[in-house]
Amino acid sequence: MFELDQDKMEITAVTEIGPSKNISALIIDNFYKDPEKVRRFGRENELKAETIPTGQPGVGKRFAVPSKELTFQLKPLFDQFVYDENLWGVPVNKEDIEEGWKNKGCIFNYTLGSMLVDKPWGLVPYQDSYPFAPRPYQFLLTVYLNTKEEIKMSGGGTDLYSFLGEMTIPRPNFAQYQTEKDVKNMEMSIRSSFAWKSEHAFPMMYNRAILFQTQVLHQDELYPGSYPDFSRMTQLLYI
Repeated sequence: MFELDQDKMEITAVTEIGPSKNISALIIDNFYKDPEKVRRFGRENELKAETIPTGQPGVGKRFAVPSKELTFQLKPLFDQFVYDENLWGVPVNKEDIEEGWKNKGCIFNYTLGSMLVDKPWGLVPYQDSYPFAPRPYQFLLTVYLNTKEEIKMSGGGTDLYSFLGEMTIPRPNFAQYQTEKDVKNMEMSIRSSFAWKSEHAFPMMYNRAILFQTQVLHQDELYPGSYPDFSRMTQLLYI
């Protein structure tokens, strides 16, 4: 199911992102050879997804299942990129990455814009790993699986952010926003703040994958009215 499209795949490196020009990312278009099969698998399991806990960043529901096939199909491709320290500008822990591939699972995220009403601080950019709270994975791969028609109606890409000029902060700071209960106030506090700035946007495209470091601030492009009748569905892989 997770066979890559080796013939049509297009890989683009985006470099010199942010104030310090030291952040990079990859865009991989035409990622899966049969993305419809992956998309159907994700939709078929949506009812099994569990809500992301209130105390964690991010909004929506998540479904995960072990998959040895995922490692078999994807590891050869990403071994070519994740160890390139010239691209990422920082040392990469090869031991953790190799160990992680042994237990990779298939993860799907499902998000409705209305979910922000109960969790407005889910709009706050966050990292999946922090220097003072590190995790064993160093990269996040996101695969967009909404159809062209769904994307045309609701958009929903991904932005990389800086906070006070830094794209990596030492520890989570979203806790200070949890007292905010109004989505509009939260949107205003992020968009009009001098502290937060979107440094690069990755537009959503069917069967597009994006790869960046987990210690980079990021956030999905969501608002309360987006994805009203069907979820924003992405597949995630932590490397």
